[in-house]
Amino acid sequence: MIPAGATHIRVTDNSKNYLALQNGQAQFVINGNWKISDPGEYNVAGTKLLYRRSADTWESFEVSGPTQENLHLMTPHTLHINGSELYLQVALQSTVH
Repeated sequence: MIPAGATHIRVTDNSKNYLALQNGQAQFVINGNWKISDPGEYNVAGTKLLYRRSADTWESFEVSGPTQENLHLMTPHTLHINGSELYLQVALQSTVH
């Protein structure tokens, strides 16, 4: 799970599997329900997501954030998972009294 408020999210996958991303309402926004999404820009969790992929060797997405809801990252794998990396930075909110 990628928590609400996360910023500077970068996910890369160098396997032959696909990454799937689900929003807080359990709706797929990238590569869900065994359908492969086209590369491009998507509105996700109140921010923009840039999804890129090659024909069959790598894929990535980047979100500058902050996200307004939790996101769920999945790999509906059909092959051995090898080469996936997740980089995540969470925005810290301070409360002043």
